[in-house]
Amino acid sequence: MRKDIFIDTNIIKNFTNPLDPEYKKLISWIRAEGVLVINQKLLVEYGRTNQNIFVLINELTRNGRLIKFEKSDLDEVKFSKVFEKKLKSNSEDWPHLKTIWLSERKIGIIIDLGLRQDVNNSPKRDGINPKAFSRPEHIDYINYIP
Repeated sequence: MRKDIFIDTNIIKNFTNPLDPEYKKLISWIRAEGVLVINQKLLVEYGRTNQNIFVLINELTRNGRLIKFEKSDLDEVKFSKVFEKKLKSNSEDWPHLKTIWLSERKIGIIIDLGLRQDVNNSPKRDGINPKAFSRPEHIDYINYIP
């Protein structure tokens, strides 16, 4: 199983000169073995908040450890009407929820409470309950097996 993870923009902005040891550990793990899952919208958001992230993106791309879901992939994922009515996040974040659903481990680190709740209240996808956490130390992302 790939060691993939979704990291929201609000977390990526903390990658610039991180003083927090938990962010330093997360960055080191991503560089060493992590697989980052993204979509085009997220890539644009990353660029607005942290230009330095593109060094990591390029490194992951060269090493085959960046998975980018295209708009066509995301468009294939449909929410049930019942689930959509319960969503707490705004529709601008829905591509991110779909990206997590399409990922292998279906985990993310997300500060935004609405999106995090939506991930954690998602129905099973491929037999896995999607999970989101607000901080890196709240999940054993290194060894996580859904």
